[in-house]
Amino acid sequence: MSLKGQGVKNILLVEDSKYFAAVIMQTLSRMEWVNIHWASDLVEAKEALSNPDNKFHLTLLDLSLPDAHGIEIVQAITNFNVPIVVFTGTFDLQLSKSMFDLGVVDYVIKGGKASFEYIYSVVRRVLINQDIKVLIVDDTKIGRILLSEMCRRYQLNVIEACDGEDALQKLKENPDIKMILTDYNMPKMDGFELTKNIREEHPKSKLAIIAVSSSEQQGLSAQFIKIGANDFISKPFDAEEFYCRVSQNLDYLEHIEQLENLASYDFLTGLRNRRSFFEVTEPLLSGLDRRKVPPVAAMLDVDHFKKINDTFGHDVGDQVLILIGNVLSENIRKSDVLARTGGEEFAILATDMDVEKVEEKFDHIRQAVNDVTMEIDNEIINPTISIGVYVGHSEDADELLSYADKCLYEAKENGRNKVVVKYEEE
Repeated sequence: MSLKGQGVKNILLVEDSKYFAAVIMQTLSRMEWVNIHWASDLVEAKEALSNPDNKFHLTLLDLSLPDAHGIEIVQAITNFNVPIVVFTGTFDLQLSKSMFDLGVVDYVIKGGKASFEYIYSVVRRVLINQDIKVLIVDDTKIGRILLSEMCRRYQLNVIEACDGEDALQKLKENPDIKMILTDYNMPKMDGFELTKNIREEHPKSKLAIIAVSSSEQQGLSAQFIKIGANDFISKPFDAEEFYCRVSQNLDYLEHIEQLENLASYDFLTGLRNRRSFFEVTEPLLSGLDRRKVPPVAAMLDVDHFKKINDTFGHDVGDQVLILIGNVLSENIRKSDVLARTGGEEFAILATDMDVEKVEEKFDHIRQAVNDVTMEIDNEIINPTISIGVYVGHSEDADELLSYADKCLYEAKENGRNKVVVKYEEE
């Protein structure tokens, strides 16, 4: 659920209070990919939504405007087929039910800091949901239609399956599915067996399963949780509970992904860190056929990096590392493993690389870095790198990097901004 490459999303904020509108806009400004258009009454809102040049992805709607009030505002805006999140000063159970019946995604009670943070979370969730696949599993057509419509209203990308066996096939065809909503009683394979089968290959931290059932069987929810479901919803349920549970489970998956990224990726460059480099390369090297092309290991070091830090400061040094990381990423193959292993050092491990073109390939990388410049306070910085490359068979990535590091030392001793390549037989 990464937000890299997230396109700009346009929000229509309909609110007559300048203060409240300003606070909401400030709160949502943390999402740099969001653009907010403010309307102070229903007439302005309709004009903005009717303008063919505007493409809104969400409407944030106050229920008390100078020219309209309550449910009539929602009724007027639903005609434009844009997801709606409502905020209001007071809670009314009947009004809440009416709003959800009209297709509102959520509502927020105006209050303190917590209400603004909830607005932020629900807006963000709705805007990123279109990239999230959800599998609906139910043997009844009406059951699939109900859940699918609710998920699509929440902007989720919906796939349907008519039973457990069909669900497993759909999951195989769409391995990026993030959530499964499954019924319990189904022919061929019920919800229990489906959940057990899924958990053989897909952990709870990667794929959320929510069981949905009208069965009154005692202990059913606990049994589902024990065999691997993330959550359980009893039918009939209201829309508000449904969206809260779906959102909570998707948030959980996202938080786990963020924690894993923090553990595996360098916070500055976004490249793999040293730990992740060895985790990935170990299976690549394990059992590698010695009769085939040997792996290629490279150590890369930024020349005179201390001088850059001392002269321009560590912030500029960080920008240099980010710049070089980007250049390296653009000049390696998808199958190559690239990491920032510490400080100003980077590592690359490649398999199935044409041995005769190794020196040419890494000199191309060296030159690509040499060709970039940065301007800081009217002064040009032209960073360069030295590269040590070792080509030889080994199942130990640490050993390969050690050999490459010796080549790197030689490259630096020979004047820097150079590539030194050594082969196993030398």
